[in-house]
Amino acid sequence: MNHWMGWVHSGGPTEASRSVALELAHKAVSLDPDNAGCRWILAYLLAYERHFAEADAEFAKAIELDPNEADTFAALSDIAVLAGRVEEALEHIAKAFRLNPFPASWYYLALGQAQYAAGQYEAAIETLRRDETYRTSSRRFLAASLAQLGRRDEARRGRTVPRRQPAFHNPPLGGDGAVP
Repeated sequence: MNHWMGWVHSGGPTEASRSVALELAHKAVSLDPDNAGCRWILAYLLAYERHFAEADAEFAKAIELDPNEADTFAALSDIAVLAGRVEEALEHIAKAFRLNPFPASWYYLALGQAQYAAGQYEAAIETLRRDETYRTSSRRFLAASLAQLGRRDEARRGRTVPRRQPAFHNPPLGGDGAVP
């Protein structure tokens, strides 16, 4: 999964990482077909590869195997946002938080993304300013949420986009934190 997330969130190498991640996820499922964790990771990767029917089947199998696997619902939330099913995304991430009272940082990113997509910009800002989100790609959604509320100066001061991501331009900040 880390091969994949390096590409998705920080612009790491694409083809090599994507194919390795998918290959390893398939291998994990073949080694332990009754492991819900292996299934949801494969489903997540398949969805990003746009193999939606296969992804849906793997997500369904993961939930059948373990309906209390919180990570499955957090991953489903991310995919639902990308598919434009925002209410479904909010339901999935809420369930993930209910099932896991000590969630990983990426749950907060998924929640913030869903809140942003739902137009809940203040809630997204509150979520994405949590310490847990600082090692994720949350800064983009935080800046976008601030900008949606007309707080563009605040968005410019607080944005940080990984420099390795060539699709984004992140000029150096001046000594006062302002964008030159």
